[in-house]
Amino acid sequence: MRHLVDLYAAGVMRRALLEAVLVGALCGAVGAHVVLRRLPFFTITVAHATFPGIVLASILGVGTLLGGLVFATLLVVAIHVTTGNRDLDTNTAVGVALAGSFGLGVMLQSTQDGFAKDLAAILVGSVLTVDDAAVRTTVIVGALVLALLVL
Repeated sequence: MRHLVDLYAAGVMRRALLEAVLVGALCGAVGAHVVLRRLPFFTITVAHATFPGIVLASILGVGTLLGGLVFATLLVVAIHVTTGNRDLDTNTAVGVALAGSFGLGVMLQSTQDGFAKDLAAILVGSVLTVDDAAVRTTVIVGALVLALLVL
């Protein structure tokens, strides 16, 4: 037991634990909303839609969070505009957007030599590499998301 307590004396482990707890709580709240609104397919599509935005942001040297948010927002607007006249079923548009955005991300990734390893680290990451800025970002984004859920 003492070794476990000693392990969390390091700042790296405390940040990792804090990040895991924050993300877990946020995912629980968002997950309940997704299930109640019957949006799991749409949510998966939006999550995958960040992929080309992250790749493009990495290529351009800008923040990957910004790239992912911009691309996901563009995709949501495109789905809304496309299905607004109801000639096209929403699930059809979402399915095309899922395949298209992921394909675009893979195509963009393949244009860069040696980029696959770096991008995998960006997309998957490691909880042990979380710094104070990432914890602050999680707190801010989490507060915004929870406020939107309450509204």
